Amino acid sequence: MVQTQRPAANQDAHAISTAKDVVRSLNGRYAFVLALVATLGIVDQAVIQPLLMRLNFYAPVINVAGRQRMLSQRLTKSALALQIARDGDQVRASRRELGATLTQWTKAHHGLVDGDPAMNLPGTKSEAILASFADLEGDFRAMQQAAHELLTLSENAEDLERESDRFTASVETILKHEQHYLPVMDEIVGMYEAEARKQVAWLRICELSIMLCVLLLLASLGIGVLRAAQRVIGKQV
Repeated sequence: MVQTQRPAANQDAHAISTAKDVVRSLNGRYAFVLALVATLGIVDQAVIQPLLMRLNFYAPVINVAGRQRMLSQRLTKSALALQIARDGDQVRASRRELGATLTQWTKAHHGLVDGDPAMNLPGTKSEAILASFADLEGDFRAMQQAAHELLTLSENAEDLERESDRFTASVETILKHEQHYLPVMDEIVGMYEAEARKQVAWLRICELSIMLCVLLLLASLGIGVLRAAQRVIGKQV
């Protein structure tokens, strides 16, 4: 009787040991898959989401860059209006418009290149765009200096007539450099838009990749853990 009980006891002990090994293996698989899913979640929150939030900066950047073209045209129009002004009121109105436009245009230019938190401009990091701004620097400085020159002239229409040569030279400088400024600024706007589209496409690929990895990990969890546990339970039953 004792001899028949010992093999049964040994079998039970072996079965229990085997079950514990299986449980440890399943727990290890579950912990591994869970750790991978958690890691992907952390990567999404720590890397992808901040980059998605950063895309919000492209809207004001593209908007301000687009307005630079309009402001340069307004600067030219104000200079021409000041040139043809014939009375004090017209001269003062044109000078005010020229001064306000010059201030906005200059601030936006430095904000696009160096950044301006007040305008939600992070500053340009793209080497290609910075190279285009460097190409514009000579035109920007010339137009800026010419506009300042116009603003230093007298508000008296008679004095302006006596300084017509100086006045005409400043206006011609603005007209000359605006011809190069506008097409290059238009290219810069296009580069900002292309950079934003490229960033959006890359982030979409990253998001889809993370989602696909999570789905594959969940599938592996079902195959490698749940089905294995089901088979063990079935054998025990």
